[in-house]
Amino acid sequence: MIDDEFEELVSKQVGREFNLIPVKSGEGEFLDLPAYYHISTGKKNDMSWHYLQIYLKYATDEYYTLTSKIYGNDLVTERICSSFAIFKDLEFKE
Repeated sequence: MIDDEFEELVSKQVGREFNLIPVKSGEGEFLDLPAYYHISTGKKNDMSWHYLQIYLKYATDEYYTLTSKIYGNDLVTERICSSFAIFKDLEFKE
């Protein structure tokens, strides 16, 4: 689903826009759609934060993008999982 060029564009975008460093990314299926996720981290006003992006491919070259910002260093993994749980309840109308 995702080629190296797409993954590189996502990493460059968060680096350029938010000055973040990629932490983890991967592919799979989410909400019955092919998915790619990207997690990056950095600092804003001396506060650590993580940025989660999930791209859901619903048509050729068209994606839904879900994002979550997680501030601080406490319970980051749990809060990322909570973001996925919230996103899981989304329904897309056609």
